[in-house]
This record gives sequence, structure tokens and C-alpha cells, in this order.
Amino acid sequence: MKKKPVLHSELVYIVATITMALSVALLTTADFGVSMITGIPYILSLKFPVMTLGMYEYVFQTIMLVVLCIVTKKFRVLYLSAYISSILYSVFLDLIRWLVPFLNPNITAPGSPAMYVRIIMFVTGMVFTSLSVAIYFKVYLYPQIYDFFPKKLCQHFNWNLIKVKRIYDATLFTGSVALSLILFHGFRGIGIGTIIITLVNSVLIGLFSRVIDKHIVLKPIFPKLESKF
Repeated sequence: MKKKPVLHSELVYIVATITMALSVALLTTADFGVSMITGIPYILSLKFPVMTLGMYEYVFQTIMLVVLCIVTKKFRVLYLSAYISSILYSVFLDLIRWLVPFLNPNITAPGSPAMYVRIIMFVTGMVFTSLSVAIYFKVYLYPQIYDFFPKKLCQHFNWNLIKVKRIYDATLFTGSVALSLILFHGFRGIGIGTIIITLVNSVLIGLFSRVIDKHIVLKPIFPKLESKF
């Protein structure tokens, strides 16, 4: 039997965080519609550019953490590690968009990439998003609050993660559509791409999750730290 390669959870976690940030940068540039998860912060950043997209991201995730604690009636200091994950993701997102101006339509010259480039960016961003979430669910370190939220709900209420993720995605999609209509009286940041991601996101996450379980072993560099989570 072929031995599975061993990867360190902490390093994989960092890679997943950077990949998630890159996926959002790709999706915003492709402009077919961002994922339902980042829709609300992105729409706010378009309407009120007083903060960067990354800043809106962790402000929104802070609110989600508060809601989670209220719903579960539970708070642990370790939950703040999910907040740290959110900040790291937001910093990486703003850094990528700053280092690669092409991935930040807000500061580039008017115009749009060629259609085939946009399609490639969209598909890559969608796949990277699902892959990152699947990895987050496999490591002990708490993911950013977007992914931590459904994970802790399932653990607290003993619910099925994939089913809850579908409901969660649909709820955020509905909220993004409503916010876009309220602020712009039309669709901004929401498009056919958002619908596609909403429909296939949980399927791709499940697929990547099975691939990881089958082909990779994740082990921590710091076992004592893992035992705290």
C-alpha cells in the first residue's frame, strides 16, 4: 500500500489562507460576481470606499463571531484564533491587491481583461475558494470566521456540515443580493458567477475533502498546541 505524504497542518493552514485571499482577488477582477461569502463586504467596499476590501472583510467577520457566540451561548478564548485567521486573510487580500494592481480594479485604468482571461480567473478563483475551505476543515487551527461559523454551529448542535454549509451559503447569497439592490438598485458584485459558486461550492468542498482524506496525512508541528483546540 502506497504511503501517504505527510504535510504539516500549520503550513497547510498558511497556504490555505493565502490561497483564499488570492481567490477573492481573482474573482473580483474577473467580475462575473464574487462568492456569496464575500459578497456583502465587497458590495460595501464598492459603495463606500473609505476602507479597503480587506478591512470590510474583518469588520464583517467580527460581527459574525459575535452572532455565533450569541447563538451558541458559548465563548472560548481560543475563538479569537479564528479572528486572527480573519485578520491574516484580510491582510493577505489587501497585500495581493496592492502588489498586483491588475488584481485590484479599483486602482487600475478603466477597461476589462479579455473574456477568456476573465473566465480563467473566475474558474481558478472558484476552485481555490473551495480548496481553501476544505483544507480549513481538516486542520486544527481555527479557520477565518466565515468558515469557523458553520463548523462550530455543526459541532455545537451536532448538525451535518455539508448541509449546513449549503444553507449558510444560500443565506449569505440572499443577503448580498438584497444589499446590492438596496445600495445600487441593481446588481453590483453579484452575477452569474455568484450563482455558479453558490450551487457548486459545497460540492467542490466535499470533493476536495475526500481527496485530502484519501491522499494526504496532516500532522501538526506543535502537537501540544493542537491539544488546546
